Amino acid sequence: MKVDIVSKNYGHCYGVEHGLNDVLALKDKYPNHHFYMVGYLCHNENSIKEITNKFDNITFIKDKSKDNLINLINNAKENDFFIFKLHGIDKDVLNLLRVKGIKYFNPTCKYVKSNLDLAINMSNIVYIGEQNHDETNSFISFYPNSILISNLNDINKLNNKTQYTVLNQTSFSVTKYEDIANEILSLNPNNKIINGLCPILAFRDKEFVKKLTENDYDFVFVVSDKMSNNGKYLLDIYYKTTNKLQICIINDLKDLKSQFSDKLENFKNVLIVSSTSTPKSDVDDILNYLKSL
Repeated sequence: MKVDIVSKNYGHCYGVEHGLNDVLALKDKYPNHHFYMVGYLCHNENSIKEITNKFDNITFIKDKSKDNLINLINNAKENDFFIFKLHGIDKDVLNLLRVKGIKYFNPTCKYVKSNLDLAINMSNIVYIGEQNHDETNSFISFYPNSILISNLNDINKLNNKTQYTVLNQTSFSVTKYEDIANEILSLNPNNKIINGLCPILAFRDKEFVKKLTENDYDFVFVVSDKMSNNGKYLLDIYYKTTNKLQICIINDLKDLKSQFSDKLENFKNVLIVSSTSTPKSDVDDILNYLKSL
């Protein structure tokens, strides 16, 4: 079997890699604290398990709604420590933590922070992002007057006589972003588009398109947790670029064997692509296994 892969620099992106390492360092820095991880630090359960298994005193908070977090913070003890997501934190939650003097770690990716900082002195902000995504929710909490655009139909919210400044979710689909941004520009050429897409994600997505257009693969494996938006976007890219249905999201080698143990012999030429929250080790396991067949 011939096995190809999108980008030699697969595995965690910069934000995920640094965020996970920084969280691990908290264990030794604050040995007497009880940690609360608010939702998934990144959208990959294997990555999160690798971290939480090394802590003796950590509680995972599934309900990351503002009301629940405010209640937890108001009832927090002196040695409680909150760990938030790479996608950002709600403004009201952040302010309460500071007022109460509760320890917390905010590992928000530098590209996400950059978008927040850019918007400080802006007006008429349009934000391209997935509705209810953590990064989108964080941005809107800081800039509630922003107009959220999640798809082409949402552009009806805009006035063609108003000049907007357009920012975006860093992990938004590259192809969807380009379609929406172009439509906003056609509405009013004076609209200012500031591309805030994660450069690593954007590079991998474009490499994926290049691979698909230049090669004919029997099957494509997307190595990604099914809760990852990036993994879902990779599916969208595939369907938009090809007229095939030979693609599937797999979490790891165990998942691959479970779903395809009796089908792999039929594949002669496959492509592997991974989301930016997928550990390099998971991709390596699958890559080496398929090459051995």
